[in-house]
Amino acid sequence: MRSLLRLNPLTSSTQFLCLDLLWELPLALLSFCFYRVNRLLISRLYRRFQSRLGSRATNWRLLNRETLNMPISLPVLMTTGPRWNTHALIGTLGPLKVSQSLSIRTSICLLSAASWTAVIYRFPDFLTVTQFSSLTVDSEKEWSNLLLPQGRYILGIRYYGLLSSPKMPDVRVDGLLTTRSIDTPSNTNEIYADLDKRTNPYYLALHFYIFTLLRLRKIFSQSFVHSELLPVGDPDTEFRYGLILAFHRLVVRMSSSCLNGRRVFLTVYNRASLPVLSEEIKDLNWTSSSFSADGFYLFRFRPLRPDVYPIHESEFKCDLETISSTIEI
Repeated sequence: MRSLLRLNPLTSSTQFLCLDLLWELPLALLSFCFYRVNRLLISRLYRRFQSRLGSRATNWRLLNRETLNMPISLPVLMTTGPRWNTHALIGTLGPLKVSQSLSIRTSICLLSAASWTAVIYRFPDFLTVTQFSSLTVDSEKEWSNLLLPQGRYILGIRYYGLLSSPKMPDVRVDGLLTTRSIDTPSNTNEIYADLDKRTNPYYLALHFYIFTLLRLRKIFSQSFVHSELLPVGDPDTEFRYGLILAFHRLVVRMSSSCLNGRRVFLTVYNRASLPVLSEEIKDLNWTSSSFSADGFYLFRFRPLRPDVYPIHESEFKCDLETISSTIEI
């Protein structure tokens, strides 16, 4: 006989006062410091690597198995973008030397995916300069042009919901065609199916603190929690996040407005911040299988129309349920 117990790990006093926090807090603090030091060192190495790309900087680079097999790739991603977006096909380009303008053949983007976002980052500090997307571009124009201050920039594109023949677009810098479009195989994201097998003590040490931060998030500012957990900003995307506990399952309840003009994506990560579950939620009532280990989850809400309003707290509920066995006496 099975019984269900609903548990909210973010408000339960038991969860906050567990004795295991006596050993977990010092380890989490060490993990936080370890992550910051590694991010600083690896980002410097990565900037040096990118500065030496030469002519290869004008070629599209896809996040695929070939990329992950490069020795520097996984450490860089685990320190600069560890909240893996398992639902988007991702391409990057640059650094590009720009004097005045950067243009993207967005007509190709519109034919490649149901929803997409292009983000311009300043190099070498990776500050987000601007972004545009399927919600903002003029669908009747073949090219979209951006005026930029003189400098070097990285272009990143995320495709959601691939269409029949997806491609990364042509790009012009200061009016000159520097990058031609390339095909993007629809099976590119198969890399995430077994990415959790790369879990090791190093990656666990890097991200151990995230679980503890979420466990105690009420004592920290929301801006601090967001800065540590959420990916580099995409203004079009809404996020919801929380804890995963071993031998529990996620139960999602949402109103029909959540799926009206939106796609809802869920990624569950282990304590090393590697994905163990990737789902698109298409039902108003959805329940996961039981999880075998602790971790955390991240929902991404992607609008398909520009007139979609932010989700109200009452429209989306996500709880943890524990499954326990009872013995009949």
